[in-house]
Amino acid sequence: EIPIHQLPDNRQFAVYSLNFFKGKHAEYPPHRHNFYEVIWFKNVEGEHYIDFTRYPLESNSVWFLSPNQIHQTNIQQAEGHLLTFTESFLDSHESTSNLLLQSGLFYNLIKQPFVKLDNERHNHVDKLLELLLFEHKNNGHQAIIRNYLKNFLLYCSKELDQSKANNPYRVNGDDRILQLRKIIEEHFIKHKDAGYYADLLGITPKRLNELVKKHTGRTISSLIHERVITESKRLLSFSPSCIGLYQ
Repeated sequence: EIPIHQLPDNRQFAVYSLNFFKGKHAEYPPHRHNFYEVIWFKNVEGEHYIDFTRYPLESNSVWFLSPNQIHQTNIQQAEGHLLTFTESFLDSHESTSNLLLQSGLFYNLIKQPFVKLDNERHNHVDKLLELLLFEHKNNGHQAIIRNYLKNFLLYCSKELDQSKANNPYRVNGDDRILQLRKIIEEHFIKHKDAGYYADLLGITPKRLNELVKKHTGRTISSLIHERVITESKRLLSFSPSCIGLYQ
């Protein structure tokens, strides 16, 4: 089975340095998490596989992984940081939920989001992370760490939005579409009909399909089918005896 990683000791937030990869080759086998993960590669050589798609890694890039995504890395060398956190760490306020959804960084409907930073923006992000790391290492106030993390995500969201290359990754204009990927992730195993998701969002299946078509160029059925196919690939690759669960 594909291992599911959890934060140790019931933590809600943790930061890890990637500098132990400096000058070293390392391969991490496929796994997934039950938390959010942000990987900032300051310097890197290698490949990143996310849900069976290969991405060449570039220096000064920030990657965003949602819960349950499968990924693996083949790294020749790397420097940077890994941020991990749960949704509850950011708190359960509506504004936090909106940040995770509306940022375009997580539960993306179209493509795997990442941010490529130029030297100036790299310095801005570096300063934000330095403040966060200082507070974290000195057992600082959780509210301060939480706000630094939110500001870090907001800055990356702004960069994602302003990048012409990444503009298609953003889905703007309707909160129901922003919620859709998350609820598909939560319910696709048991529910594969468009009507179920339309009911959860309080609209008709026809209206939902119109909204999805407008924002993604796809149909709601194709999004659900794609998620089922991705999970089937996972099961065939790592636990083929379980494939019947998704039929």
